[in-house]
Amino acid sequence: MPKNKNPQELALEEKKKEEKEPQTETPKPKGNGKKLLIVEDEKPLAHALELKFAHEGYETKLVEDGRAAMEAIKEFKPNGILLDLIMPKMDGF
Repeated sequence: MPKNKNPQELALEEKKKEEKEPQTETPKPKGNGKKLLIVEDEKPLAHALELKFAHEGYETKLVEDGRAAMEAIKEFKPNGILLDLIMPKMDGF
């Protein structure tokens, strides 16, 4: 009859098994070093964009209008800007 193993023994066995098996995928890096400023006044769309780009490894910052974007550019120093054109206070034109 097989002996019941404690969680530590099971974890150790799993780790050894993973070390023996070749990796089929290259793991994604945690971050790509890129900063993206998202300027969007529609919150659901802004949140969806933030999730998508964060999943791809970007550090993101959200702002809701052009004035806030001008300040964020100075502080955040993004590599790229995703800019909505029609916004309150100051548009993207």
